[in-house]
Amino acid sequence: MRNKFMYGIIAGGMIGMATSAYMSNSMSPRQRRKLMRRGHKLMRRSHNAINKANDMVDVVRNIL
Repeated sequence: MRNKFMYGIIAGGMIGMATSAYMSNSMSPRQRRKLMRRGHKLMRRSHNAINKANDMVDVVRNIL
């Protein structure tokens, strides 16, 4: 869980960096697309892990 969360934090930073570079026109469109693609992949993976963890917490709460 902790590793997946870190992936999400890193991916969020990558997306933020790509967005800010795009706003200041300091990054080529090709580089920005590569960075955003990696960031979206990591975000999707971390989102799935967080959802699974929340489901497990709900199951434990219902049992107790």
